[in-house]
Amino acid sequence: MGHVRKVPSKRQAVVDDDTKLNLLLALEENPITPARNAMLSSMVKDHQAAQSQKKEAQEERRREACAAAGEMTQALVDHLNVGVAQAYLNQKKLDAETKQLHASAANFSKQAQQWVQLVDSFGGALKELGDVENWSRTIEADVRTISAALEIVYKDAQGQSVDE
Repeated sequence: MGHVRKVPSKRQAVVDDDTKLNLLLALEENPITPARNAMLSSMVKDHQAAQSQKKEAQEERRREACAAAGEMTQALVDHLNVGVAQAYLNQKKLDAETKQLHASAANFSKQAQQWVQLVDSFGGALKELGDVENWSRTIEADVRTISAALEIVYKDAQGQSVDE
């Protein structure tokens, strides 16, 4: 199994074994005097102040980065929303035009059916006219035949009356 390293908490300092040993050896060789204690305390305070400033600066940079990321995200969302909104409007227009086209197609279909019926009835009327014309020619031919027959009869009747 691999070596698991324990992550120190914020208050714990990360100090390896060599550093601890070096500190202990330095303390044995140079015992802490009140002057050294004051100097070490001052160094610790300076170090803590510097760490605090670094931590504050780091926190400020983190806040700025978060704010910049938020602004960038909002800008991207706004940019994408413009496209989505335009697509939505285009879709609504297409839907409206599709409905209008469907209604127009239905009206055109009805008109076309009416025109077909009208042409059919017109064709029927023309056929009837053709039938009437044919009938009238037949009647006319019959009337001419009758008229010719009557003329012949009339002429024969007049010819006989002149001969008598």
